[in-house]
Amino acid sequence: MHQERLNQAEAAVLRESPVLPSRPPDPVVLWLTKAARGSRLWLVLAGALAVHKGATRQAAVLALQSIAISTVVNHLVVKRLTHRRRPRAGNVPAHQALGKPPTSAAFPSAHATSAGAFTTALTLCEPRLGLAAMPVAAAVIYGRVRTRAHWPTDVLGGLVLGSATAAILNRVKRK
Repeated sequence: MHQERLNQAEAAVLRESPVLPSRPPDPVVLWLTKAARGSRLWLVLAGALAVHKGATRQAAVLALQSIAISTVVNHLVVKRLTHRRRPRAGNVPAHQALGKPPTSAAFPSAHATSAGAFTTALTLCEPRLGLAAMPVAAAVIYGRVRTRAHWPTDVLGGLVLGSATAAILNRVKRK
């Protein structure tokens, strides 16, 4: 009952928001959301950062560990418990731009989970790196709602899961 009301409220947001038009998204947003599938974008960026020594490498390692742990929790625990359906958007041009539509449960967004884990880890270790990653993470997260692959609360839940994982892991490592 509560889930259906939430879906209806979020469907209204998707229909009426001027920042979420139904036309295909900007090519950069579309490219980023596709590049972030399976955390590939974040893994490549972390690999590039890991070649540097010191705090930059530590940030990359924390980011990779955070992505790994939050991804396991996302797919093996939370998605299995929630079974939330994705927005119905089969004939919406923004959704069709994705090409291959996702089929897994919607909550929480794996894209947002990885983006949150990566960006939070960098921010905790190297704030300037985290600040540089934030616009990329925001574009990936926006792209998931923009293409109707997720409800807004799916990306919020993923962002919280990824960020919390990075924060907890950082705290444990510093003890």
